[in-house]
Amino acid sequence: MKKLILSSLVCFSLAQADVTTIKPYSAYITYDTNPANSIKDKGILGGVYYSKGNLGYLLEVDASYTKIGYKSSTISDIKQSDLTILYNKYYAKYMLKGGFHYLNTSDTILGNGVVLIAGVGVYKWKYYDKLSAGVDLYYTKYSSTNIVQLSPYFQYSKAINISTRNNIDIKVNYIYSDSYTQKSYKSIEISDTLFYKRFTLTTKAYFGEMKSAVLDGGFTMFNTQDLLKSGYSIKLGYVAKKNLSFELGYSINNFVEDGLTNDTRNSVALLSATYRF
Repeated sequence: MKKLILSSLVCFSLAQADVTTIKPYSAYITYDTNPANSIKDKGILGGVYYSKGNLGYLLEVDASYTKIGYKSSTISDIKQSDLTILYNKYYAKYMLKGGFHYLNTSDTILGNGVVLIAGVGVYKWKYYDKLSAGVDLYYTKYSSTNIVQLSPYFQYSKAINISTRNNIDIKVNYIYSDSYTQKSYKSIEISDTLFYKRFTLTTKAYFGEMKSAVLDGGFTMFNTQDLLKSGYSIKLGYVAKKNLSFELGYSINNFVEDGLTNDTRNSVALLSATYRF
């Protein structure tokens, strides 16, 4: 969710000492209509992302609220709040980051949780192109289990011409928890973002297996025991003014819901606006 913001922020900060970004967003979630595949029905998500930084640092804060309903009226809705705070420090050839993601939820299966986040990356410019590589480490603690996730990544940003740039991101996720019957899970994420004049187009896919995963650099926390298998997403962004842009996204996740055996899916429609000053 934040990749487009960060890429735009770096470009914009070349001409500014500090850049502040505010991004309100909302999403609508729908689940498989067959109760044999999913007991969940629909959900809503709303939040605000805030960042401030320049070429030397980036402070990020994200707060959101989620409500998910069930097909059966006898099961209470899940209500949860998330707070993520990250600090990124940039040097000439490398960067460091640290922070946390705290989740408060009415769901009692895993309960409230906190993710401790750390990361290191290196990068190299070749003319207007940029190569980046690094690794993120997530330590997630719930009352009943602890989860460790290691996510090495590779990024390549290519300047095609003065108005066009393309970014390719590849990430591998290793998840381990001795509380689960299957101790470890592996998956790969691939995304491509094309910047063309006022437009951005991002396509993304992931494959493999994930359980209780942390994604999007620490901003997304799957506090369930659902087994994620694959997912696809597309986002279209438009810069309306120098400091105002909009984004519309749609994603599909394929998984096996905790407690069930059939493959199922959900879909997420996302709308956001970004203001920079």
